[in-house]
Amino acid sequence: MLFRPRSLLNPMDQMNSSLIPRYQLIEGSMLAASRAYGRSLSLETYAEDAIIEPLVPIPAVSPLHAASLVAEGFVRGRLSVIMPAYNEGHLIRTSIFRIRNQLRQITDDYEIIVVNDGSEDSTAEIVSSISDGHLVLVSHETNMGKGSAFRTGFKHVTGEYTMLTDSDSEIWARDLREFVDALRYGAADIAIASKRHQLSWVQAPADRRFLSLAFNILARVVTGIRVDDTQAGLKIVRSTLLYRILPTLSIKRYALDLEFLAVASFLGLEIKQLPVRVRLDAAVRPTRMLRTFVDVIGIGYRFRIRRWYQKTLGYTGDTYRPLIRL
Repeated sequence: MLFRPRSLLNPMDQMNSSLIPRYQLIEGSMLAASRAYGRSLSLETYAEDAIIEPLVPIPAVSPLHAASLVAEGFVRGRLSVIMPAYNEGHLIRTSIFRIRNQLRQITDDYEIIVVNDGSEDSTAEIVSSISDGHLVLVSHETNMGKGSAFRTGFKHVTGEYTMLTDSDSEIWARDLREFVDALRYGAADIAIASKRHQLSWVQAPADRRFLSLAFNILARVVTGIRVDDTQAGLKIVRSTLLYRILPTLSIKRYALDLEFLAVASFLGLEIKQLPVRVRLDAAVRPTRMLRTFVDVIGIGYRFRIRRWYQKTLGYTGDTYRPLIRL
C-alpha cells in the first residue's frame, strides 16, 4: 500500500524543478516515483499523519517492480490522448467513441483527456455523461485556443506516449498500432498523420484540397520544414519529448501543428509520416484562414529574423535555411 503527501508537482510543473516525489511503502521503505505513476495506481491522497484504512486490500508493490512500470516519470506503455474541443457538442460523442474503439484494438492501458476549451454548447455535459474510467474531462472557463488546450491536457498526461487529435471526427488513423509501433521500436520520435501519404484515403472538396496544398507550400517556404502535411490533426509523440517542445511553443490557436513540427524538426527529432483516413466537409472560414496566415508569418519571423526559437533552446549553431533553393 502506498500513500503520498498532498503537495506534489505534476509533470508539467516539474519541467524546471529537481523535485522527485517520494512514495512510502507500507513496510516503511521509500520509493522515488512521479505523480504519473502514482495516478496509475489510482491512489488516494492522505495527510502524512493520517490513519490509512483501505476498504479494498491492495497488493504491496516492490520498488524493483514499481521502477519497471515507470518510463522517465510516465507509465510505461500507456497511451494518453489529448482531445481539445470547442463547441463540438454535435460530434464529441462520436469522436470519443471512435478513438476509444481504435485504442481498445491495440491496448487496455490508455486514457482520453478531453479539454473543453470554453465551449458555449453542450460539449462538457455530453463528455460528463459518458461513463468510462479511461475518460478525463478538463475545462477552460473561456476559449483559449488549441495550443493552450494542449498544454492544459499535458498537465494530466500519465502515459509514456501522448497523442494529440482533433475532436471534429474529420481524421482518424488507418492503423493506430502503426503510429505507436513507430515510437515503440525506435523508428521515429514523432509519428504524424499525412493526407499526402500514398496509402491515405482523402475525401474533400476541391477548394479544401487547394487550400491545404497552398498552406503546406507556404509552411515549407517560411519554416524550411520537410514534412508533406503539417496540418493533419493527429500525431503521437514520446511524452518526455514534450518537456523540450512545449516550453518553446508560442502559438495558442490555429498554426499550433506547424509550430510544433517546426520546433521538433529544429531539435533534430525523427518524424515519421503515416497514412490516415480523412473526410473534410465543412468550409474553412475566411477569418480562420487569415489568422492562420498571420500565425505562419509570425513563426517565420521568430525563426528567421529574431531567431527566437534558437535563443530559447540555447542553440548557437548555424540554423540558416534559404527561403528558395536554386
